[in-house]
Amino acid sequence: MNIEWHHAQYAYSKVSEAVSILATHPDDVRKRLYAAYPCLREALPELLPPNIRSELEWVREQLTRFPPRHDEGALQATLRRIRNKTGVKIAKRIVLVQALLESLVVHRS
Repeated sequence: MNIEWHHAQYAYSKVSEAVSILATHPDDVRKRLYAAYPCLREALPELLPPNIRSELEWVREQLTRFPPRHDEGALQATLRRIRNKTGVKIAKRIVLVQALLESLVVHRS
C-alpha cells in the first residue's frame, strides 16, 4: 500500500493532540484516556505503515475490549473495568505511536 504523506501528517497531529491531553488532563489515567480517545479515533490506522498501524490498532482495541452494558459504550465499559496500571500501559503505547509517526513525518520532510 502506498502511504500518502498527508495521512501520516494528519495522524501525527491527532495522536500528538491525544498525548497532550494525556499529559495535561487533571484526572487519573482512565479519564485522560477517555478524553484523548476522540483524537485517536480520527487517526485512521488503515492509512498508516504496517508497524504504526499495528500499534495504533492495539491501542484502540485495548480501549474498547469490553462489551458495553446498558447505556455505556465499549470505551466506558473498558475504562470502568481496567486498572490504573493498565491505563498507564495503554498511554505509553500512545506515546510510542506518536514517536513512530514523528519519525516518519520528520524523516520525510
